Amino acid sequence: MFPLFTLLVWLYTFFKERLERIAIKILSAGPIPKHVAFIMDGNRRYARGKHREVIHGHTQGFQTLKHLLKACLDLDIRCVSVYAFAIDNFKRSPEEVNGLLKLAKEKLYELCEKGELLDQYGVRLCVIGNKSLLPEDVLEAFNKAENLTKHNNRGILNLCMPYASDDEMTTAIRRTVKDTLDSGGKPSTITEDTIDANLMTSLSGSPPLDILVENTLFRVPRHAFEQESEVFKTMFSLPQGGLPSDGTSSENPIILNGITVKDFTCLLNALYPSISSLLPQGHMNMPTEDWISVLHLSRMWAFDRLRDLAVSKLDELDPVKKLQLACICGIEQWRRPALTKLVQRMEPLSKEDGDILGMETVIKVARARDRCLRNMLQNSYTYGSDEIWRRAAESAIDEVFNQCVDLEDGEHNPREINKFTSLAQDTTTTLDDDDDEQDLNLLQHPIYYISIVTFRVENTLFKVPQHVFEAESNVLGDLFLKHGKETTPMRIGLPGVSVYAFECFLKALYPIPISSNVPLNEDGWIHVLKLSCDWEFKKVKLLAMNNLESLGPVSKLELSKEKHIMESGWIYPAVSQLVQRREPLNEEEANKMGVPWFIKVNRVRESHQKLSMIPILPRVFLEVLIEREFKLKYS
Repeated sequence: MFPLFTLLVWLYTFFKERLERIAIKILSAGPIPKHVAFIMDGNRRYARGKHREVIHGHTQGFQTLKHLLKACLDLDIRCVSVYAFAIDNFKRSPEEVNGLLKLAKEKLYELCEKGELLDQYGVRLCVIGNKSLLPEDVLEAFNKAENLTKHNNRGILNLCMPYASDDEMTTAIRRTVKDTLDSGGKPSTITEDTIDANLMTSLSGSPPLDILVENTLFRVPRHAFEQESEVFKTMFSLPQGGLPSDGTSSENPIILNGITVKDFTCLLNALYPSISSLLPQGHMNMPTEDWISVLHLSRMWAFDRLRDLAVSKLDELDPVKKLQLACICGIEQWRRPALTKLVQRMEPLSKEDGDILGMETVIKVARARDRCLRNMLQNSYTYGSDEIWRRAAESAIDEVFNQCVDLEDGEHNPREINKFTSLAQDTTTTLDDDDDEQDLNLLQHPIYYISIVTFRVENTLFKVPQHVFEAESNVLGDLFLKHGKETTPMRIGLPGVSVYAFECFLKALYPIPISSNVPLNEDGWIHVLKLSCDWEFKKVKLLAMNNLESLGPVSKLELSKEKHIMESGWIYPAVSQLVQRREPLNEEEANKMGVPWFIKVNRVRESHQKLSMIPILPRVFLEVLIEREFKLKYS
């Protein structure tokens, strides 16, 4: 009888394991979530149904959780949250509470030991909840368990214990309000993002992200890419087909094809200002050219807030560059202002303007201006009035640009670009185990290959980028230098320092990631605008456009054409400036601008000449003309 029972158990285990493997392979072929949560419920009912003690049900629940966790890790689910112990559970009998805490203390440490599940899969443990409610010995055991897995970066296990959602929200809101008041801010500045930053899951951190650009390796915090970019967030959610996830190590980085180290560094400078501001040419001193790079990449990868930031930083660009970025990056609010400034500008278009906007665009603007001038001479005796000139320019822009072909005729619409073209999807391009960084001539980026340091303050752990402390502190810098960059991350205790004091220090050291207080020159904002258009960073695009408001009209039109920037506030000033100029566009300018836009602007110029001589015409004529011709959009 016994051998038969043993055989049956073996057969059951054998087929069960095979079926589980088949099920995992089938599931891995489809879309797999990157974050799964479990609520541990029913343990007591299970024990009572078996006529056993309650602690037996909790023990079996732990074994089931361990089994489910392994299945999740086999499916490459990078984050698992387990709601194990609610704050209300403290209301249960002391025997059950003590037994459950003792079980968690023993089993959790066992789960994290070397060779066990979390170590095998490279998963980091994060205990989330109101830890002040835990007994001292349990809290110490939890801290030890977290310490065992602190170097793991392939996934996260969030153990919510003791936890309650209302407690988390209340704590986050209190912390947000306190931080706002302490920093001199107003309640009106509190947003969903500021509250989200104080949630327990946000404070627990996330695995780093390894990225290869050209021959340079970057290692940066993953959460910014996952939270700020819809493109990266979607990419992280794609099924891996059983292969290691891209970006989990320097041997298997995310490869960004067609992106330069310079442009990507500009993006990181804007995304992580607390790091770049320590550099001589960092975030606070980023030139316009760098912000245009941010604009392009943020648009390409859907970093919406970065795109808006770049737009605001580039808003003071001359209308020529502004219109160029408006077209390239789809900055709708830049189109009309840029066009208006180009039409209203008195001096003729220069060769530099033509180089920025292209021949077709220059020709459009020039022809609109010419037509405006002709209309002025033919239909009025009040030539020279600024107000009438402006009205005539509005009418001429509308008339000319409405009769010409669309901006995208014969050209590729930048908004149709596949956002994933720069993200390498071919797994054959990842680094093999047999290859080392020297063979591939890979370089660790001097700034954005970031090491992480852990500080223990009282009973709280802080995990922050090490680079800032290296740059700002001679004491810690020497300590890190002795430790070495290639060794395991450090953990430093800070006796005599309170959690609140250290929090205040970190707030000063790590300012808000995306800020409008970023002085850039014109070229930098153009980069920001382009990248925000490419990656659809709406707020960064708006910020760049605002900072490129003074950009020349030809430059604005070129940017609008290149990045499909059709905002009325961007195009209108550029075209209006060109229409109101007295001198007609010449052949050289036409070659610079391009035929289509040359024709449009010349038509606007002709209409402007006619209408500017009629004082009773409303000021909106120029705006209407531009809107018709460029099919402007309003934010």
